[in-house]
Amino acid sequence: MRGDLDTLLRVLCHGEDTGLAAGTGSSVQWTLHTAASLVPLAHMVDTTTVDRIAGIVATATGAPELEPAMLHVAGYLALAGVPETALSLLVRTVDITDPPAAAAPVLRAVAETGWSADPAADLGARRLVAGGPTVRELADGLSEQLREQAVCCDARNGRMMWTTLVPEALEYPVPLIDAADLVGIPALGGLALPAALPTALPGAFPGGTTDPADLAELPGVGPVDLASFDATDALCATLMYTLLGSDTHPLVRRLIDLDILLSGALATRPSAEYAVQGLWTALRLLPRAVPLTGGALVEAETGRGIVDATVITAVTASARSLPAPPSASPLGLVDHVADLADLADALVTAGACHEACTVAAAGLAAVGGNWVDTGVASGCAPGEAGADDDGPVRLLRARSAALSSLGNTAGADRCAEAAATAAEYRGRWRLAEACRVDAAARRA
Repeated sequence: MRGDLDTLLRVLCHGEDTGLAAGTGSSVQWTLHTAASLVPLAHMVDTTTVDRIAGIVATATGAPELEPAMLHVAGYLALAGVPETALSLLVRTVDITDPPAAAAPVLRAVAETGWSADPAADLGARRLVAGGPTVRELADGLSEQLREQAVCCDARNGRMMWTTLVPEALEYPVPLIDAADLVGIPALGGLALPAALPTALPGAFPGGTTDPADLAELPGVGPVDLASFDATDALCATLMYTLLGSDTHPLVRRLIDLDILLSGALATRPSAEYAVQGLWTALRLLPRAVPLTGGALVEAETGRGIVDATVITAVTASARSLPAPPSASPLGLVDHVADLADLADALVTAGACHEACTVAAAGLAAVGGNWVDTGVASGCAPGEAGADDDGPVRLLRARSAALSSLGNTAGADRCAEAAATAAEYRGRWRLAEACRVDAAARRA
């Protein structure tokens, strides 16, 4: 309907009048349709745009299949004069270490409307991952990918359609929006923009050059790439540095920070500060420890004011990128899911609900599609898994709580019922009842 905005508006109004549009029990298709109309219709229906955004976000938040709808919302926000909110929403919607080509219009709009003569304030010059491309460079690279995808699609269909749609976002006039109008939308509140995440994140911009600063140096041995350490190497290195008995070398200081993080001894503010520094080492040396230790750090009262959006985003990005243990290691899968459930609970408690949804989705994906009908630990001998077999239930329960806080009540109810069903399958009747009671209390 490009170029026929009157018809587009009539179709959209019909969907709203008949209960099909976003926020009224809509289908995925109608939610995507409404989201895609935000920018083209902004100059025609600006008085209702905020209501439509609220409906889209209430339906699409925490729903992976509706990620494109959230990208449309972010793109609109960037063009409407709140690019920092748009970029903050984007980093909570996609994997910023490997963003999809569909994020190109959002990044391009952020770079255009977030430009500043001051390099420190220029959003286009910001890097999402240290050592990675800037927002402006990333927009250019992904735009090329998007253009190639459009060409392939049109070639396959034998018509010129998608190729002409690639640059459409900047062609429509979008009135500026008052940021105060967004206050009533829970999923868009308190979205602090994290600083550039460390290159230590698993999978961060594969193929990029290694920053020499990322290479540590062992006393008397020379430079060593910590990313190449396996579990045995890491243990040997830990013992070696412990035996050095001196904190004069930076790596010894790093090991002390890491030890504080792994011990979970965060009784004081300085200990939490050391643990945050240890987290950056853990991202490279012990990524499997990040969900559990990161969750404890996020939950620690002493970490308030220290554990910021950057720490939370780094922990979440690391957790979502960890590959699930192989099927030959059922106990490893149980532990992995349990760690992600602990992290999801901690994120909900800390109010990082977008991140909690991401972690919960990663955990459920690791379990697979049959998490209700089969136990996670079905390959373990009786009694081996114990309470940790409740991992999927806890993930769904945390996701339900997070979605409720973000305003997606329908999604929250579905997750709560799924959690109760999974608990009943495991014979955990009280847990199933608790899931339903919690959901009822949130609705009240």
